[in-house]
Amino acid sequence: LPTRVLDVGSCELDSVKLVITQNELGDYFALSYCWGRISDTTWQTTRSTLPNNILGIQLSALPKTIQDAIKITREFSVQYLWIDSLCILQDDKDDWLREAARMCDVYENSQLTIAAAGASNSTQGCFVSQRREQRPITVRANPSEDDERSQQPNFQINFVSASLKGAGPSDGPLAKRAWVTQEWYLSKRILFCTIGGYSWKCKTLASTERRWGASYTGPGRNQTWDLVVADYTSRQLTYETDRLIALQGMAVAFGRDRKDHYYFGVWTSDLPELLLWTTKSVDLNNRRLVDIPTWSWAS
Repeated sequence: LPTRVLDVGSCELDSVKLVITQNELGDYFALSYCWGRISDTTWQTTRSTLPNNILGIQLSALPKTIQDAIKITREFSVQYLWIDSLCILQDDKDDWLREAARMCDVYENSQLTIAAAGASNSTQGCFVSQRREQRPITVRANPSEDDERSQQPNFQINFVSASLKGAGPSDGPLAKRAWVTQEWYLSKRILFCTIGGYSWKCKTLASTERRWGASYTGPGRNQTWDLVVADYTSRQLTYETDRLIALQGMAVAFGRDRKDHYYFGVWTSDLPELLLWTTKSVDLNNRRLVDIPTWSWAS
């Protein structure tokens, strides 16, 4: 289990509690979601709220996305749930850096990652599906006008549009977050909650509730590092100082199969090719990080 997890308890409880683990083994889910601009942060875990959160947290005090993730976890009869805002001390930089370095293990060992892909902030919830309205279509009993049976009464059936254009996991607001690159790559199973319904992705299959075997756009398990970086840098960071931290879990995962060294987002075996990076566009709001050398894409 991760350093801290939420014990979600049973469905009839109106509270959860934060648990500090002691290297125990167990099953847990993880949440991938957009924080958004949060005005009330009293429910988050900080050094001052840690003791109270261990005693218990009322569900009513939590944002809807977190409430929904707890409900899903309970429905699967899984006891623990990992959520960054509750399982990392938000006002302790050392704790945050320590836990960020463990993201690889957090998402790889999670039995399921719940991705609130259709919500742009934590107040919108996981269940944001916008079901298409049914359209009645009149169908003739027999299309042949020469057949006397064509005089039979027409009947009506209802169709629902099956189009998923603009409603898949990669189209939602969550996919724009740079952090999800490693969250989605490292997870062994992901349940995507989108405006188009629910989608599933594991190591062997990607599908949706409306189209079995539908494709999923995201970093594949066998992608090269340059493609991972290209995918990652196409997304957005709230804090530019997270450029390397938000990819650290990926670096740990890649490092298990490599025998070279990793410096500032670049593997030595990929040199000199990864020095030949360029930008597709220039964002004047992005400042250069002075502690990263200019030869790195992360600068």
